[in-house]
Amino acid sequence: MSESNFSRELRKLRDAEPESIGPEVSQKFRASIDDLSRSGITDRSIKIGDRATDFTLNNQSGNPVRLKDCLLQGPIVLSFYRGGWCPYCSVEMQALQSALSQVKDLGAQILAISPQNAEHAARMADQARTDL
Repeated sequence: MSESNFSRELRKLRDAEPESIGPEVSQKFRASIDDLSRSGITDRSIKIGDRATDFTLNNQSGNPVRLKDCLLQGPIVLSFYRGGWCPYCSVEMQALQSALSQVKDLGAQILAISPQNAEHAARMADQARTDL
């Protein structure tokens, strides 16, 4: 999925949101986003090029993955997503999957982090591969 396709898919989701979840829920969702923006959290969040604190998390197979060890192999594209239930996250994971060969060609790898359990993470990874 090219960047323009990615943007187009996100726009389609945003435009269809009020109809798919209802205007009341959509309005609350938008209010929540506005609250987060006003909170200043984005100013305190990790940005492109920032160094992340080292961490170890289990991958979708249940095996521990340490950021420091991954960085020894080269640069990392680090993505945080809510889960497979989130249509925006699904579009992002598909876009990352589409870009994977380019990322690898640059000597980097992608790490996607979610609070969902390993079973759901594995299902999301499989879905991203098959939805191309």
